[in-house]
Amino acid sequence: MDAIGAGLPLFLDAVRFHRLRREGAVRILFLVALLAALAPGFVPQGTGIGGATDWIAGILRDAAASGTMAAGGRSAAAAFSLLSEQWGLLVSRFDLLDALWIAASLVSPAVLALVATLYANLYVDDLRGRTDGKPVVRTLRALPRLLLLYVLVQLPFALGSSLVLVSSLLFMLSAALMVLLSSAYTMGLFLAVPGIVLVLALCLSPLLATEAGQRTGPALAGSAKLTKRLKMRLAFLDLTIVLGMNLPSTLLQWPFAAGDTTGLAMGAIGAFFTALTWMMLGRLHGKVYHLLAAPPDVVLPSAKPA
Repeated sequence: MDAIGAGLPLFLDAVRFHRLRREGAVRILFLVALLAALAPGFVPQGTGIGGATDWIAGILRDAAASGTMAAGGRSAAAAFSLLSEQWGLLVSRFDLLDALWIAASLVSPAVLALVATLYANLYVDDLRGRTDGKPVVRTLRALPRLLLLYVLVQLPFALGSSLVLVSSLLFMLSAALMVLLSSAYTMGLFLAVPGIVLVLALCLSPLLATEAGQRTGPALAGSAKLTKRLKMRLAFLDLTIVLGMNLPSTLLQWPFAAGDTTGLAMGAIGAFFTALTWMMLGRLHGKVYHLLAAPPDVVLPSAKPA
């Protein structure tokens, strides 16, 4: 058995995220995670993004009705002309609500990641018997590095996913763009799939930046070293937590699907389980970090002061 042991005990330990010496901190972190998860769904879209969303929904309905991915036989020129027209409408209708919605959508996952990092630091202190480790102070001091790490880790996956979505949408507008879009779609996959591996390889970098006080470069390299040959295990554990929380969330949202015209009930249920997911991921990564970095026979990459 490798350094992190069997997967089931790690998963069961993550489920018991409420068991922490600082019980008050757990409640505060969960509340912050819940509010962060609620924010994108409870900030209404403005007329600009709302109109663009309705337009995309119409394209998807046309594609579904035609029984093919390409909704209509538009030429490439007609497709780009339609996109240009919709972009002009989006810009002209863009308002304060649109700006707030974009801000909430960008800030929400960053806050959730910060909550998971704070929780992981608290849990590592518990595991190592510290009573004055000041994990909150450590984390806040490392906030600029954490933000940089978040962008570096998420960027390849975000770019790849965007390419896949945009190329799929354009193909629905015009099958004439198939050759061009197939290249963009493939490039998106080549960015998104390795991006997932990168997220797993660097998942311990926030802890190396906070708990070990490392700078950005050593934290990235140290995480890649610690997770070497463990990425599939970590992927399975992370996926188990995500799917394990997504299933009850979907089942509980299903009765509201028809009658919840505002989406508030479904949004609240989804946000609750999203907050649970991030708390569990924080505990899992804290435990994995402790097991990999704490034993005397495991060499922790040299830490540099902040």
